[in-house]
Amino acid sequence: MSKYFIIIYKIIILSILTILPSVYASTNLVKTYESGENKIYKAQYNNDGTIFVNNTLEKIYLGKDCDSYAAKYGKGTWGQANGGIIIWFKDKEIVFPKQELNMLIKTNCPI
Repeated sequence: MSKYFIIIYKIIILSILTILPSVYASTNLVKTYESGENKIYKAQYNNDGTIFVNNTLEKIYLGKDCDSYAAKYGKGTWGQANGGIIIWFKDKEIVFPKQELNMLIKTNCPI
């Protein structure tokens, strides 16, 4: 009986070690996006949404409830569709054409 238990235990451990790296890689914890103004942002995903950070360390926060914030532009909203991501602020619109967010949490922020 214990011989079979050890075999089953090894199979389970081997399965976990095989599956876990692929699950971790598919979460896209950091991904690069390019805005319509040709600025490169790295996306950092967390439980509250996404933080875009560019090379000048400008941050844009995209919340899971379709809210956004940037120190430079203030509060705003955001949405996405097959055509890309749009972030709206009072005096500024930032677009990321042909790109979509893959957040860690489910959102419904249509354009």
